[in-house]
Formats: sequence, C-alpha cells, structure tokens
Amino acid sequence: MDNNVRSLKNLVYILIAVVLVLGALNVMQLREIGELTEKLETLSKDLFQMNKEAQSAVGNVMPELDARLTRMETTMDGMDTKIQQAEDHFVQRLNTELPRMLESYLKTLPKKVEKQMDSQLPN
Repeated sequence: MDNNVRSLKNLVYILIAVVLVLGALNVMQLREIGELTEKLETLSKDLFQMNKEAQSAVGNVMPELDARLTRMETTMDGMDTKIQQAEDHFVQRLNTELPRMLESYLKTLPKKVEKQMDSQLPN
C-alpha cells in the first residue's frame, strides 16, 4: 500500500508538472496571439493610410491629366484639318499633274510600241 501511495504521489507530481508546462504554453500562445493581433491592427491602419494617400495622389494628378487630355484632343482636332488640307492639296495636284503625265506618256507610247514591234519582227 505504501508503494501505491508513492506511485500516486509521483503521478500527482508529474500531473502538476504537466499542468504547469501546459499553463506556461497557454500563456505564451496568448502573448503571441496578442502580438499578432497588434501587428494586424497596425498593418490594417497602415493599409488604410496608404489607400487614403493613393486616392489623394490620384486626386492631385487628375486635373493635370485632364488638362493634358484636353490639349491632346485640341491638337488632334487641328491635325484633322491639316490632314484634310493635305488631302485636298494632293487631289488638286493629281488633277493638274496627272493629265500632263498621261499626255507625256501617250506621246512616247507610239515610239515604244514601234520599237517593240520592230524588235519582234523577223529581219
């Protein structure tokens, strides 16, 4: 019986040690959870602040971007008229120069045809 009591005492000591170790582990985990929660809150605040800064930066840049876009549209409108003027000038040149070119070509055509026919005829 004395042995049984000693065995039980040893088991109680072991259980107390296990409970103390588990308690210490539990406290350490609670601290870790607290630290992680604080870090998460800090990251969340930082992210919110970064989001606000990004929106502010976009808000600051938008007027300049709109002004640039307006200038580009104005330039493009000017280019449309320039392109139209260039097309009109090209058509006018075609109307004046093409008949002269065709006339010149037609004047030289009989000579070319005659030469070709002479070269193809047997001697």
